[in-house]
Amino acid sequence: MKRTIVFILAFSFATSSLLSQILYAKKGDVLSVFAVSGLNLRTGPDKKAKVVSKIAYAEKVKVVEPSNAYEIIEDRPGYWLKVLYNKQEGFLFSGYLTK
Repeated sequence: MKRTIVFILAFSFATSSLLSQILYAKKGDVLSVFAVSGLNLRTGPDKKAKVVSKIAYAEKVKVVEPSNAYEIIEDRPGYWLKVLYNKQEGFLFSGYLTK
């Protein structure tokens, strides 16, 4: 019984901790890239989609369209967002963006 309670508490803590890291964005939000090595702007909401540009650390992007395409990439939870950067639209993973 104690193991079950400990497991439930540990699972609840891990889940709430994970969810608190997710960036929720809405249309028009301006976000910053916080991936030190930069972030790839892609043609679609998939890490295998073609890279059209690389956006440097701390650069700003504007959300064109949020999505519900949830994913975990390199232990980072997030959503794929359609963004505008230097007059170019593409997709970025929110796990490497911040407000």
